[in-house]
Amino acid sequence: MASANKKPEGAGAAAKPAWLEVLDDNLSRFSEPNAEVDFDYILGGVIKEYLLCDDTDAPAVFARRFDTLYETVYEPKFNGYNQQKKGWTGYLITFYENLFEAATAIRYHDPLQDKVIQLLVELRKLPTHTVKIFVVSLPLQHNIESLWVQYSPARSP
Repeated sequence: MASANKKPEGAGAAAKPAWLEVLDDNLSRFSEPNAEVDFDYILGGVIKEYLLCDDTDAPAVFARRFDTLYETVYEPKFNGYNQQKKGWTGYLITFYENLFEAATAIRYHDPLQDKVIQLLVELRKLPTHTVKIFVVSLPLQHNIESLWVQYSPARSP
């Protein structure tokens, strides 16, 4: 017969925060993480490391780390992917998807919400990068004007 004072299994252990579960679930998708192949794994690991870090200089330090991940890991991997450059737009989409997925799992009153904002502030302070976003063979204005004339409701065919 079980004692009335006995705690159920796992009752003494603190529950894992939801944001940590999100990051751990994302990281567990990679059966054999390879630092040179799995950019999402690297990025998720750095986000997790940042959120677990108690250093007061962490926002500035990690902002620089996220900035250098583009040149050291992302660009060499994706620069020639399918003969198309994904560039900064692809990197930023991946970065913000991972960061905000974890951030939305942080409770509104948790100080980690402030930590996410501090990281975003430090990222904004970094020097900008000149990038080419689109390569178009015809002037974009010409293409839009031809579509406007063709599909304008004022001009019926």
